[in-house]
Amino acid sequence: MTNSAVVFAAPASPTGFESLTVDNYVGSNADLTMYASPDGPSLLSDQIIIDGGSATGTTDITLMNGGSFVGATAGGSVPLIEAIDGGSIAPNAFELVGTPVFDGYKYSLEYVNGAFYLVSTPSAVPEPSTWAMLLAGFGGLGFAGLRRARTAPRLCHRATW
Repeated sequence: MTNSAVVFAAPASPTGFESLTVDNYVGSNADLTMYASPDGPSLLSDQIIIDGGSATGTTDITLMNGGSFVGATAGGSVPLIEAIDGGSIAPNAFELVGTPVFDGYKYSLEYVNGAFYLVSTPSAVPEPSTWAMLLAGFGGLGFAGLRRARTAPRLCHRATW
């Protein structure tokens, strides 16, 4: 793939992910758009399978939400690019564009044992509901402070013995 792009179709159903099996793959300024849904026991995603050949060059992968990105990748990872029947994949052949963040987890592409996997780690970015609670709390504190500042000071009676 020289100066080319491959875009997998969005899954039509929860199990409608696709795979592309090739003997050899050479990326040169190539782009690949894949869908994944790491939630649940089946860890579904589009896949590239290198069957007996090799994958080399450089390809940028754009990851799209293919269903339910909810929490961590069950079992630790989702396979995106794998080699079978003696195939091989160069460690620098694929790179994830950006850092996708879904439901409090950020996702990265990791090269493990000759394959590329989608892996989740907890994100430091708060979810929208966390921001809403934080803003409501600060608003409540501000209102309480304003209300206290507007009340007249109370006079204290001095006790005499």
